[in-house]
Amino acid sequence: MTEMKTMTEVKESKELNVGEKLNVGVDVSKDSLDVAFWDADRDAAIFQGKFANDQKGFQTIAQKIGHRRREIEDTVETSETVSVIIVMEPTGGYEQPFARFAIQSQWQVSLPNPYHVKQWAGSMGIRAKTDRHDARTLAQSDGEGDSRSLVAYVGLDPQPHESGTSIRRRASISRQGNREFRSRLYMSALGGIKGDNPLRVFYKRLVGRGKPKKVALVASARKVLVWSWAVYRTNTPFDATRFQIAQCCNSER
Repeated sequence: MTEMKTMTEVKESKELNVGEKLNVGVDVSKDSLDVAFWDADRDAAIFQGKFANDQKGFQTIAQKIGHRRREIEDTVETSETVSVIIVMEPTGGYEQPFARFAIQSQWQVSLPNPYHVKQWAGSMGIRAKTDRHDARTLAQSDGEGDSRSLVAYVGLDPQPHESGTSIRRRASISRQGNREFRSRLYMSALGGIKGDNPLRVFYKRLVGRGKPKKVALVASARKVLVWSWAVYRTNTPFDATRFQIAQCCNSER
């Protein structure tokens, strides 16, 4: 208990003083660590693999983190060091060796309450329960200010409809958020898809896959919000080429 308190005090004494950060979700067991990185451009948690819960495994994870940090720094063309945030649930003390290694590596360490993570995952519609998915969920959950949360705030998050086992309707959006903001995004998308830009490519791709035009338009409004958040987060101008590449790597959710 004293050891964990010390690590918490060290964690809280360090402040984030850079604009870019790398969220690393780590699902801990006695013998292994499942690791995922949050990729803001793709709006997805990317699984990195399973590593031994020992010093050799820690060093391999550190190499992957170092490589990803350099990629981010090159992408945003910043001279500042990308901060690393390790997110893992307390697991009967099995997390402590890697937590110590992370602190010694000058990384932030976040130990969220498992109940809060579970509640958050449920609110986002995340149901899968495997070590791999848990790592991805942890990487994603630390970004409560990420694009998914913003999409939910506006009410553009997908909302499935199910009744028993036989009656199902097409999924719509929750409409639980800011109605005026949602309307403006919709109109922005309506105008945006008429131009020669990545949004039109995205819209046409969805329609080409058989999506109804209204559904594709709502998805485009959601994409405008996600891209806007990325521009704000990185404090860089919109790069059409970069976002067009990113959207090719992901299917619309």
